[in-house]
Amino acid sequence: MSKEKSPARQKQESYYKKLTLRNTLLTLLFFVTPFLLLFFIVNHEISSLIKNQIYNHLSESVNENIKTINTFLIDRKADLESYSKLNIQDADQSTQYSNFLSSLINQKKWYDFLIIADFKGDIILSINTDIKENISNREYFKTSIKGQPYNSGIFYSDILNEPVMMLSHPLLNKENKIVGVLAASINLEHFYDLLFDLRMGKTSELFLVNKGGTLLSPSRLGGKPLVDKGHFREAENPHTGDEGVKTHYDYRGNKVLCAYKKFPGQNFYIVSEIDLKEALLPAKEVNKVIIYIFVPFFLLIIIISGFYSRRTTSLLRNLTKDLKNSEEYILNLIDSISLGVVGLDISGKISRYNSELTNLFDLEGLKKGDDIFSILPCLEQKDIKDSFQKAITEVKPQYLTEKQVSMKSGEEHINFSFFPIGEEKDKLLGITLLIENVTERIRLRKQLAQYEKLSALSQLALGAAHEINNPLLGISSYLENLEEETNDEKSKQEIGLVLENVYRISETIRGLLNFARPDSPQFTKVNINKLIEETISFISHQPIFRKVDVEKELSSSLPNITADHNQIRQVLINIFLNAAQSMSDEGKLKVITTKVKFKELVQIDISDTGKGISDENMKKIFDPFFTTKKTKGTGLGLSISVSYIKNHKGYISVKSKLNKGTNFSIFLPIRQKGRKTEGREETIS
Repeated sequence: MSKEKSPARQKQESYYKKLTLRNTLLTLLFFVTPFLLLFFIVNHEISSLIKNQIYNHLSESVNENIKTINTFLIDRKADLESYSKLNIQDADQSTQYSNFLSSLINQKKWYDFLIIADFKGDIILSINTDIKENISNREYFKTSIKGQPYNSGIFYSDILNEPVMMLSHPLLNKENKIVGVLAASINLEHFYDLLFDLRMGKTSELFLVNKGGTLLSPSRLGGKPLVDKGHFREAENPHTGDEGVKTHYDYRGNKVLCAYKKFPGQNFYIVSEIDLKEALLPAKEVNKVIIYIFVPFFLLIIIISGFYSRRTTSLLRNLTKDLKNSEEYILNLIDSISLGVVGLDISGKISRYNSELTNLFDLEGLKKGDDIFSILPCLEQKDIKDSFQKAITEVKPQYLTEKQVSMKSGEEHINFSFFPIGEEKDKLLGITLLIENVTERIRLRKQLAQYEKLSALSQLALGAAHEINNPLLGISSYLENLEEETNDEKSKQEIGLVLENVYRISETIRGLLNFARPDSPQFTKVNINKLIEETISFISHQPIFRKVDVEKELSSSLPNITADHNQIRQVLINIFLNAAQSMSDEGKLKVITTKVKFKELVQIDISDTGKGISDENMKKIFDPFFTTKKTKGTGLGLSISVSYIKNHKGYISVKSKLNKGTNFSIFLPIRQKGRKTEGREETIS
């Protein structure tokens, strides 16, 4: 059976593997970099060249179509100009030319229809259309009646309910005076036929758009005029300015190469585009060829680099074999020590360390040459640095015991020992630092002391119960008899008040016994709000509460809980008294009850405006016998309270600010699962 490799051997193997990998990567980097640069350069240049060719072709297509459309519109303008000079006196006489104008339209097929309107915009003559509406509010009429020819561009006609392009010209009589307007609608199918195809691929097309980016002509791939956009609806209109060449998303959401130019004197653009993927397909084919050439060379370089690196590593391993065997023994010896061991030079740099050090401080990335004070900020304390320097200057061991430092796990207690390496200062090689975590040892020591306190408390509680309960029993019996015998109502009340305090003393003694030798709580249904009300009423007669303003916010929807009402009442009394004692002059005591959202818990918040609790004391407030009241307290109130709350499977949290006040939050389960209530299921307050 093969033995498992030691940590030192594993580190050696890891080192040689990393060395082989590093040499392989360096060799690959040296040889592969030129190929990668060549690939990216060729790819970039070819892509740019193809893109420029596509752009030029698109731009040429746009310019050619502008020339064609411009020639067409100039000819149509000339047609209208020749038709507009009639041998008439006024517009009404134009009807005699109806047959002439009809034959011209039917012969040339350039127009859908032709109309003549008088000065008021009323239609005098209409050919190939039934339009009867007055056109005086139309832009083409307004322009031409003033003596100017007009081209409306493509727009949606609310009269015809379809896209149209209107050309208009002033109608002249035989004296060359304007007597009306001659207007004709261009046949859009014939007009669209003037746009010739790119014939560059499946996705190439050419169309018209207006300034808003809406299609004015159908596209070859399904775009509808005056319905679809010439670009993706969720993107900004790319067709801006007078002309341009861009990459954008078309009306289908596909990325395209696009060239466009504004038609001279009109409000629309001619757009020529093709899908980017199809346009760059030749570049991709070239890239594939380059990759096919590059991959065999790359694989060959990997094989050669791996062989070369393994050969180099093997030679280095053989040369250092004896040295490594000695080093492995030393490392194993250091690793066997259960303390953290660090070898340092006189500047604090790490030369050696064992595995226990990395375990103590969870140092995954630790390496030789790191500065110990930088890698472990917890060593930045002055006395630790002074001990390190003193070990160097005096060449004597230095010790720091149970030093408290901050670590990832929290505050820990550490023993530090600094041992000089060398006998004289001028021959000092460095410092050996031993680090021992004694936190658990100190915790066990404190726990033992705590057990001793609790043992003493148990003896005290048993003795106190015996010595106090017997006299209390006689006092309470006497007072009960006295209460029955007296007829004076005021005396009865006073005797009753004294009896309640006697009972409370008895319950306090019982609580002390419960803390020292806890009894099982007697569970019943308890109304927390009523219990708080009665507890406050009971203690408010004490002098310490005379200047305390008690504020209550008790939730009306708070459910009854299963609890021992005596124990919970004692907890409330303890916290109320502590709050009142923290407000020496006057202050506010606030009690809030709520149901915890999404949990089967009720929450009781008790806050005061007293002097608060320091951070140092906050850690000890629940310890038995701890008190800041000197001779006025025993230090058992909160300890007993925590014991009672734990009996109920609840918990207490505390928040405090010095000179601002303290807030105790008590969390109690609504139900005690798996526990039986005593007697009847009645609500006790």
